[in-house]
Amino acid sequence: MEHRKKTTIYDIAAELNISSGTVYRALHNKGRIRAETRKKVLETAEKLNYSINQTAQALRRNPLSVGVVLCCPVPPFLDEIRKGIEAGFAEIEEYNVFPDVRVMPRCNAEQCPDTVLDALRDFETNGCFAVILFLSGSTEPFAQQLNAMGKKGVKIVTIVNDISCENRIFHVTSDGFSAGAMAAEFLGLCCPDGKIAILTGNKSTYIHEKNINGFLSYAEEGNFSAMDVYEHNDDPELVHRSLKKIFGGEKKYDGVYISTASTISAFPYLKKLDPFLSPKIVTTDLFRENVKLMEMKIARATIFQAPFKQGKEAVKKLYRHITGEFVPESVKIAPYLVLRSNMDAFIHEDDLR
Repeated sequence: MEHRKKTTIYDIAAELNISSGTVYRALHNKGRIRAETRKKVLETAEKLNYSINQTAQALRRNPLSVGVVLCCPVPPFLDEIRKGIEAGFAEIEEYNVFPDVRVMPRCNAEQCPDTVLDALRDFETNGCFAVILFLSGSTEPFAQQLNAMGKKGVKIVTIVNDISCENRIFHVTSDGFSAGAMAAEFLGLCCPDGKIAILTGNKSTYIHEKNINGFLSYAEEGNFSAMDVYEHNDDPELVHRSLKKIFGGEKKYDGVYISTASTISAFPYLKKLDPFLSPKIVTTDLFRENVKLMEMKIARATIFQAPFKQGKEAVKKLYRHITGEFVPESVKIAPYLVLRSNMDAFIHEDDLR
C-alpha cells in the first residue's frame, strides 16, 4: 500500500523560500505579516493540498507528556542524542508536547536496571502518552514493564538499540549495515587482501551486529585475507587489552575498524602510534578524540553516525505519528564517510545538525 506524505508547513516554507514561522502566522492569521506574503502562503497551501491538522490543533488545548530515558556509557554520544531530542521538542513546544527526560550516563542499561525501571514506572504513573528510549546494552530487564505499558496504549520509540515490545511504533538509528560496509570498502581500497581487525562493543547488540554484518557483506567478496572481531562490552579495560592484542600481538593487521564510540577510551593508546607504520584505521563518530586522530593522520577516516539528528528525528517522527502521518517502522539515518579533506564541514555545529 502506497502512503502519500502529507504536506506540512515546512513544505510550504521551502516552496516560497521563507521561514516556517512565517507560514504558520499566515495560515493562522497571527502576528504581523504582509498581506502579499499571506496571500502567497494561502495560494501555495491550496496548490500543495495543505490542510490544517485538527489533531495538532487539539494538542494545543490538551498537553501531552513524553517520557525520555537515555542510558549510555559514552557521555559525548549520549549528549548529542539528548541535544537532538531537546531541539526536536523545542520545535513542537507550541503544540503542548513536553518531555520528561531522565539521563543515566556512563553505564549500560543493565548496569542500572532499578533506575531505568523507576523512570518507566514514573512515566506510567504520570500518564505519559509515549516514551522515547535510548538504552545501550541488554534491554531484557525492561521487557515486562515495557510490554505492560504498551498494552495500556503507551507509544514506544527506540533510538540506536531497538527493543521488541508491545506498541513499539518505530525505531530510529544510524544505518549500521551501511556504516560497516562503508568501512570495509574504504579499508579494501587502503589494504586490499589484508588482515583486518574489528573492535566492537558487543556482537549481539543491535547496532554493533549491523555494523559487523555490513562489514562482512563486503568482505565476502574476497577483499581481505583474514578478519578477527574483538569485543570489549564498553569496558575501558577490555578496550585497552584488545588494543594490545591488535597492535602488539603476534597477528600483524593491515587494517582496523573501530565500530563503536570506544575511540574515546582508546585515544591514550592510539595517539602514540606511528601513522606511517601502524595499520590503516577507520573509527566511528566525530568526537574530539576522533578529530585529533584524523589530524595526526593516525586514523584515515571515520564513519559519522549523526547522533544529534537521530535524537531530533525521533521527536519529529513521533509528532508526525501523533498527528496522523505515516511513519515507517524503521527510520534509518544515513552515515557519512569523513576524511581529513571534508572533516571541517562536519565538525561545525550547524553542519552536524
